[in-house]
Amino acid sequence: MFSNLQIRPARSHRRKPSLSIRAGVTKRRVSAVTAATASNVPSLSFMEELFGDEFPEAFATNPGGVRANKKKIWDLPVELLSLTCQYLSGLDIKRLRLASQHFAKHIDLRIDRVYISPNQANLDCLQWVIQHPRHSKRVREIVWDDAQLEEYPTLESFRQAIVLDQFQWTTEIERRLEKSVQGHSGNGLLDYDFLDRDVFFPLDGRLNDAAKDILLQYEDRFSRAVLARSAFMMSVEDSYVLYTKLYEQERDLIKRRIDVSALEHALQHLPGLRKITLTSEVWRPWNYVPRYDTPYSRSLPAGFRKPTVWPWLEKRPLETEAMFERRFDTLLSPFTGWLPTAWRGYTIVTSALLSQQSNNIEEFIIDTGRERTGLNRNLFTQPNQELDQTMDLFRRIPLKRLQLVINDVRCDDILRELPHTPPIWDQLKRALNELQYLTHFDLQLHGDLAQCFYWERVLPPFLPSQLKTLSLRAMVIAEPSLLRLVKRMRNAQQITLDNITLVPDQEHSNWVEASHPEHFFYTLRDYYAEFAQETSIARPFFTWIENLGPWQSFFHRCRMVHEEINDFLYGGWDCPFDGRVVKENVGWVIDTRDSEFKQRMAEYTPQDDNDDDDDMI
Repeated sequence: MFSNLQIRPARSHRRKPSLSIRAGVTKRRVSAVTAATASNVPSLSFMEELFGDEFPEAFATNPGGVRANKKKIWDLPVELLSLTCQYLSGLDIKRLRLASQHFAKHIDLRIDRVYISPNQANLDCLQWVIQHPRHSKRVREIVWDDAQLEEYPTLESFRQAIVLDQFQWTTEIERRLEKSVQGHSGNGLLDYDFLDRDVFFPLDGRLNDAAKDILLQYEDRFSRAVLARSAFMMSVEDSYVLYTKLYEQERDLIKRRIDVSALEHALQHLPGLRKITLTSEVWRPWNYVPRYDTPYSRSLPAGFRKPTVWPWLEKRPLETEAMFERRFDTLLSPFTGWLPTAWRGYTIVTSALLSQQSNNIEEFIIDTGRERTGLNRNLFTQPNQELDQTMDLFRRIPLKRLQLVINDVRCDDILRELPHTPPIWDQLKRALNELQYLTHFDLQLHGDLAQCFYWERVLPPFLPSQLKTLSLRAMVIAEPSLLRLVKRMRNAQQITLDNITLVPDQEHSNWVEASHPEHFFYTLRDYYAEFAQETSIARPFFTWIENLGPWQSFFHRCRMVHEEINDFLYGGWDCPFDGRVVKENVGWVIDTRDSEFKQRMAEYTPQDDNDDDDDMI
């Protein structure tokens, strides 16, 4: 715009120099402006009137050229500063608040969830948030950690649990190390071909220098996490002392129901609350990137070695005799109408929600992180007090989103000892019938419950037509039933099929065609093509997720296919399936324990698998 301007010295005046002269800016005259551009060139007076005192600062000159603007980020209005910080991570916001008192005063922490468990660190943080005039209004979610610590009466029992838990972790480390040194020598210092576990981990589970040197050659997150973990690792003896203290503290808080009172208090004093999450996924040993970064976990010293908590009687990959007996005794105990104390969180959360005269909860989430666990099936086997309380909760609270995970909890090794229990479908359907406002439903089943799912048995007739999103996970589904369900979802936007096996209709002999993903999506494509002009028929976005190869001891990676499915259904592209399998190099690889991992299948190099892992699991 200013390319044709010529700057001349300003005329001298006896009066006090103008603001522009004092700032080092000279008046400008237009000498070579064409008629076409004359109307586009603003005058100096116009610029001064428009920008005021800021104009000379922006266009001042000095011998070195244009002088930089003196305005800094802290000169921004508070509203603009807040908008800018929306693009920063929570950790960056914490760092920025430490830079100056101005930032600490005007930049708020991003606290959109609070954690409740029988632990003083979580409870203290919750109380601080509730008492804060701004943070308390921004919390939208309560996460109830239902992973209770287990008792270890002796140091040896604690040590055994540590060894069992870390077997999967150390096995993955061994693979990395052995693969790295295979066929190489140690330059005369060490023969790498004869390294074994005792050489890699000679010091109470810590890595030796040779193993560290090997891992330093990698730059991936796993290797960095292993090195950091080894550097700060506490001894088993010191960890046992701290664990015993934490266990006793937890027992005391549970006995006095301090965590229950904290939940009730939070429901009353967090006006923006919309979501309740009940989870078992806080103390997993393989989560080197924590799924939930709680005040509890941050309060623990670096290197603290804690056994995994296996809530809701989940079957462990490896367990001691004492662990097996505890699970065995609980599963054989008669059902009295209330879930066992292993599921105390569900009873507490539902009771607390019902005790409130009014609340704005819209989402109720059971989060098991794809682990083979969940709510006890006894909740839905027959009419009982806890089921009545669940139905009352669904009736009184206008839930829009429900994520439900139900586990058979009848593990193979003791299945023959358990009494026969009736199916859950009738009682579950009664409960779901109360959800008149539900638009997002996520259902995951484990054990015998996952065998041959028919939606007509479970979902009330009115529900499919009002659902916007549906996720079905870890189950065997009759393909004709699934097709009928999709066609009835007239408002569907997203349908996710996660770890699903499609089978023919076992209730109607007239369905004899093969059932697999290719057949299912071809049938859907023909359906959408037939009613292409029908605007009342939804065309949802489909996502297919399946386990990727054998179960790996550390990584839990899956293949996700979505763009290719929708291009096939609505765009005329090739089908991404070949019978029951996804075609080669189609889709993405994701890690359900690491949300940051995502890689094109065509670029993915899988980890070496060990055939013995399946026996271990």
